[in-house]
Amino acid sequence: FGWFVAKKIFIKNQDINKKFDDYITYLIIGINLGGRIGYILFYNLEYYLNNLLDIFKIWEGGMSFHGGLIGIIFASIIMLKRLLFNSKNLNVTVKRLCNQLIENHNYFEKSVIIGLQPRGIFFAQRIINEIEKQISKKIKKGYLDTTFYRDDYRNNKKELDAKETMIPFSLDEKNVIIVDDVLFTGRTVRSAMEGIINFGRPNRIELLVLIDRKFSREIPIQATYIGKSVNTVESQKILVNLKEQGHKNDKIWLIKN
Repeated sequence: FGWFVAKKIFIKNQDINKKFDDYITYLIIGINLGGRIGYILFYNLEYYLNNLLDIFKIWEGGMSFHGGLIGIIFASIIMLKRLLFNSKNLNVTVKRLCNQLIENHNYFEKSVIIGLQPRGIFFAQRIINEIEKQISKKIKKGYLDTTFYRDDYRNNKKELDAKETMIPFSLDEKNVIIVDDVLFTGRTVRSAMEGIINFGRPNRIELLVLIDRKFSREIPIQATYIGKSVNTVESQKILVNLKEQGHKNDKIWLIKN
């Protein structure tokens, strides 16, 4: 009854509604598994070791309250740390994004790709490698650090850690594709557009991101190409681990901050 009330009365946003459904599903599984395993371990281990098939006879009773609580804890942890991409589905997403880029930019005669420091450059290189593989041609690329274009850098009391900017060509009349791993508040992209103007007057600026964190924008910025849109809250963050960063496998996680 509580589930129905929360969904139909209090939760109006459909995206949050879906996340609530997922969480309740995890809780149900966690309570049942934890309760059953807890009962076996805490109350009747010797019997079930000798009668393994009876473990699955839940209808005959035997659930542990403490085991159920442990199941809830594990279910919540799993829900808080969710795998968004592994190597296989990331490769599928990269190919889809590259196909969209090629459809709009053909052989990139007047188009360039600019990766954003510090993490966007790794995903940009993945995109560049795939495009060059498909069109059998080198494309113009660069990377941009937005540290000194941010609207808060003068008031930032922390020591600034600026990275290298490398754009060895004019951006006049070019179609510029900015690439970053995660789109969050939009402030980094706003800073990037200001920085890009210093290298010329582009014909057009587009934005490609691997993860779009919905409902988190502070500036009206929208990506042109999106790998995956994710519903997040401020207490969560996206952890991007790519092979280009030195990791053994590609893993993109949604975790608690």
